[in-house]
Amino acid sequence: MAWYRGCSSPEEKRKREEFVLNNQQFASLFLEILQAEYERIDRKGFREEDYEDSNWVFLQAFRNGNLAQITKIANCSLT
Repeated sequence: MAWYRGCSSPEEKRKREEFVLNNQQFASLFLEILQAEYERIDRKGFREEDYEDSNWVFLQAFRNGNLAQITKIANCSLT
């Protein structure tokens, strides 16, 4: 689990979990930042002219990958 990266004992994991859960204000702010970035990328989208470029498929894949990573990070939990 990503939250426990670097923890080698149950005690370290317990302390990490306590740390994360006690920082809800930070977590809320972080989720707001992720949401804003997701919306920025999604809103940008593609114009019809973008499909005239032979590389449009790579640009679309890059965009989709960014959105997927933001979603994955936002959905990460301690469970």
